[in-house]
Amino acid sequence: MKVVNLYKGNKPVFSLEVFPPRNGESLEAVLNTIDSLWSFKPAFVSVTGGALGSMRGGTIAIAAGIKRKYGVEGIPHFTCVNKSKHDIENLLMEMKFNEIENVFALRGDPPMGQKGFIPHPEGHKYASELVEQIKLLNEGVYILSSVEKDYKVSPT
Repeated sequence: MKVVNLYKGNKPVFSLEVFPPRNGESLEAVLNTIDSLWSFKPAFVSVTGGALGSMRGGTIAIAAGIKRKYGVEGIPHFTCVNKSKHDIENLLMEMKFNEIENVFALRGDPPMGQKGFIPHPEGHKYASELVEQIKLLNEGVYILSSVEKDYKVSPT
């Protein structure tokens, strides 16, 4: 189901966003959080990849698990942070194998302590470039995007 279709009506759309557990930690806390908020009837659940450049694995697998367990779209976040175009291609294949139809594409935060965003040498500098790659390689996937070339980055 394309998430964009949820916004075609006049009803407000409620969603959840979860962070994958730190590498090596259990997924149980994430699922308990979703369970505790389920009564709000979220239309979809987005799954981040970690903030400020922190690497947390399992974003696509967690999104797929949410789709299977709860019957709503799980939407993985794809960022340009520390990813080559080849890495993105592999993630897109993983999405396809897991029947994920939506992705949230954004540039992402620079890693903690790094001044400004420095793209991977073989990656993308802007979310718009990431979106173009996704569109070329994964027909039928709906892309939500943020942070374009003229975006003003806050100094804090």
